Amino acid sequence: MFDRSRTDNVRQVKTAVAEIRVYDGRTLSGNVVFSSNGTLLDALNGNEAFLDFDAFDGQREYIAKSTLRAVRLIQAPAKPALSETKSNRFNPYAILRVDRNVDAKTYAQPI
Repeated sequence: MFDRSRTDNVRQVKTAVAEIRVYDGRTLSGNVVFSSNGTLLDALNGNEAFLDFDAFDGQREYIAKSTLRAVRLIQAPAKPALSETKSNRFNPYAILRVDRNVDAKTYAQPI
């Protein structure tokens, strides 16, 4: 009669990479977790007393909003471009121990 599957109860969330300073002097870097239908500003100004925070070191904390001094968004560093020199170091032939000059049909033969 009633579908009580767990998938209906999964909380949809988003994250924002931020640095948080609290009144005890700590500076925390990580992801602020908030509802997917809101923004970080909504999470900071909402009625909840605590902020859900996943630190980069893997520790999850619920930080009281009353202890926040500052919240600063951090831009994640861009992925470096794969340069010619880096791509030359990767040699799949050496990893697989095959000769580059041998025809692929030779290696396709069953043993």
